[in-house]
Amino acid sequence: MRWVWSYGVWAGWLFAFLALELAGLWRVVPWVTLSETSWHAERTYPVLYVALCGFLIGLNLHIVLRVSLWRAVLFGLVVAAGAHLLNRAWP
Repeated sequence: MRWVWSYGVWAGWLFAFLALELAGLWRVVPWVTLSETSWHAERTYPVLYVALCGFLIGLNLHIVLRVSLWRAVLFGLVVAAGAHLLNRAWP
């Protein structure tokens, strides 16, 4: 019974997400898509961009290499911040 609930819950979340995304994409509602919101936030607040990239790097390390999550995210944040600083320093 637990699996039945799990499938139902995740299918419901996926349906709700797609409904919100498509409504934003087709501009029938007063909001935009999640990717457009993320893009705007990253351009407006560069620190958020570094934090999001660092989190994704860390999450990948956590999943692939089974490193503890907080260490992996911390490493990802350091890598993302270093890449951001190097990119700013290049002409």
